Amino acid sequence: FEIGIFMLDAINLGFVGTAQWDMYDVWYDRKMGYGMIGSVQNGFPIKPGYWLLGMFTHATEPGWRAMKIDGEIEDVWVAALKGESDCSVFVLNRVRGDQHVTVGGLPPNRQFNCWIWNRDGRGIVERSEPIVANGKGVAAVTVRGVSPVFFSTSDTSPVARSWRISASSEPDCAPPRKWAR
Repeated sequence: FEIGIFMLDAINLGFVGTAQWDMYDVWYDRKMGYGMIGSVQNGFPIKPGYWLLGMFTHATEPGWRAMKIDGEIEDVWVAALKGESDCSVFVLNRVRGDQHVTVGGLPPNRQFNCWIWNRDGRGIVERSEPIVANGKGVAAVTVRGVSPVFFSTSDTSPVARSWRISASSEPDCAPPRKWAR
C-alpha cells in the first residue's frame, strides 16, 4: 500500500521515474523481508507490492506526462497521466471505509478500463467494471478501503504484461532466459 502512496506522490510532484531499492527479500545485517519478490528458499513468491507497482508501471507509455489535479477529498489521493490520445487516472483511498470519488476533466463520453488492487485482500490486481465518463467528462468511482484503483482509456493491462520469475538451477550469471513474459 505504501508503494501506491509513494507512486502517487512522485507523479503529483512531477517525477518521471522512481526506483524500488530491493525487488526481492535480501540479507544485509539482518533479514530484510521488504522486497516485492520473496526469497529463493521460498521459490521467489510474488508479494502484493509487486502487483501494486505493476499497476503503476504498466498504466502508461513512454512520453506520458502528469496532469494537474484540482480539488481534494480527505484521505483520497488522485494522480493522472496523459499521453497523446490516452490517459490514466489513479485514485487511492487511505482509510478503511469505501470512498465515492468523482473525477472531472476526462475525455467526454469515453469508456475507461478499470483495475483494482487488493479487492479481496489477496494483494493482486484484478480487472473491475469499466468506468464511463459522461458528456461533461465526469466519471464516478467507488474506491475500497486502503486500496488504489486505476482507470485508463488505453488497453493497458497490468496483469497480462507483468513479468514472471521462475527458480532455476542455472548459475547466477545465467542469461536473462530465466525471465519469461
